[in-house]
Amino acid sequence: MFNLRPTCAALLLSLAITLPLHAQNNKTQIEQIVQVISHTYDQANNKVQTAPVVVQGDYAIASWRQGEKGGRALLKRQSGQTGQWEILLCAGSGLRQEAGLIAAGIAPALAKQLAAQLKQAEQSLPAEQIARFDSFDSKLTPHHASSSAKHH
Repeated sequence: MFNLRPTCAALLLSLAITLPLHAQNNKTQIEQIVQVISHTYDQANNKVQTAPVVVQGDYAIASWRQGEKGGRALLKRQSGQTGQWEILLCAGSGLRQEAGLIAAGIAPALAKQLAAQLKQAEQSLPAEQIARFDSFDSKLTPHHASSSAKHH
């Protein structure tokens, strides 16, 4: 008879190591995303507050507030060794919806996952805060760092 105990023990040890690394990696990615948004849009007396942030594969959605304004940013991790995050576009309610994400060029399956993650991440927030995120006046306009860095 085959003894499964060593195999199960090895599997559990592997999971015990892998899951914290995944959580650590996700935390690091979120920190990088917050830093990119802050570096791009912070003003001396008007800092951007970025939360929540959801990450799925090489894409992320970050909800942000700056003064009385708010919105969401769609980001993509650049390929290559650096793996830096870049802002693809800023929008409001369009980034909450699967259809809006698909219109922004996200594959349907990934769009569905991102929309579900964002819904879950924002569900405990006050309605006023969600309305601020939704209020960003844009039709899923692509981000151009040189021309839109002051639009927040």
